[in-house]
Amino acid sequence: MRTARYHRTAAAVRRRNVGSESYRDRHGSAHAVDVDQLQDVEPVDQRAAAMTAAVLALDAEHPLAGQVRDFLADQEFAGKAAHTIRAYRSDLVQLAAHTDQDVTGVDAAVLRSWSASIADLKQSSRARKQAAVASFLRWAVRHELIDANPMDRFDRVAVPEGLPRPVDPKRIDRVIAVIPKAKLRDRLLFEFLKALGCRVSEALGVHIEDLDLTPGNEHVLVHGKGERVRILLLDDQKLVNLLRRFLRETGWTHGPLFRAARNWTGRPLTYSTAQEIWAGYRALAGEPELELHQLRHTHATELNKDGVSLRTIQKRLGHRRLQTTLVYADHSDELADAELRARQRRRAARGR
Repeated sequence: MRTARYHRTAAAVRRRNVGSESYRDRHGSAHAVDVDQLQDVEPVDQRAAAMTAAVLALDAEHPLAGQVRDFLADQEFAGKAAHTIRAYRSDLVQLAAHTDQDVTGVDAAVLRSWSASIADLKQSSRARKQAAVASFLRWAVRHELIDANPMDRFDRVAVPEGLPRPVDPKRIDRVIAVIPKAKLRDRLLFEFLKALGCRVSEALGVHIEDLDLTPGNEHVLVHGKGERVRILLLDDQKLVNLLRRFLRETGWTHGPLFRAARNWTGRPLTYSTAQEIWAGYRALAGEPELELHQLRHTHATELNKDGVSLRTIQKRLGHRRLQTTLVYADHSDELADAELRARQRRRAARGR
């Protein structure tokens, strides 16, 4: 399992994107709490189905279709991640619904109409969609399809600085404890996220070939944002033991580590299904507000509390910039208070 860890082919990289579909604000939906009903059935998402139909319609007949295709092809050539390109496509389909012309007809009035249609979304979602449309229009300017970018007339959506939302690790343990012993895959997935702090999409993209379970030096290769690759130390023996047991019981030697239960032959578990499964378990545990991404925040915060350097935390989490990791230090009040109290004790000791 170790030799393939450092030799991923381009085809394998593309294949792993299948399981990393965006999670479309499903937190408010009703979730079954009966363990026996926690099946890997893809949730029916009428909005997603409607969007798929709109994409096909755009490809077939909309005046923007050819320009959108060219833009997306350029993004793919530039190495943008598959989920980023899917998001661009979805956002531009929404824009196309507000004009019956090509990009030359996208003016301030069209952008105001489009902006009004997404006004009820979260600030972060509006900002992302605005950035996607602005990117498309900048591309159109560079290719001399339009003279100026009409998005320049609009203020950008301000996104408040997001603070880490760690929780007491005991709350996470409480949720994992309700997972039945027979649901070994589910237990492994959530223990994996808890112990490594990786993104959900990164965990779902792990293949068995990415594992190196050499005794005493266990690692896993993870593909993060922008196809950046990092190697994580499997430093939690409980997780290592669970991995070995899972592979022994399944007999798998290659392919996705986390697979949909209704198709064990290779189809990876999707992001939305993992969220649905977690929602069911958290409801059973009496933790309905505990979101899956908080396992990542909690892992990083615990590392910071234990004195792990910010550079190491940055590498662990796969942050491109140290500034992103600094938020865990800036908002760790408990650690800051402990350091200030230690300083006072040192000063008091010198005074004596």
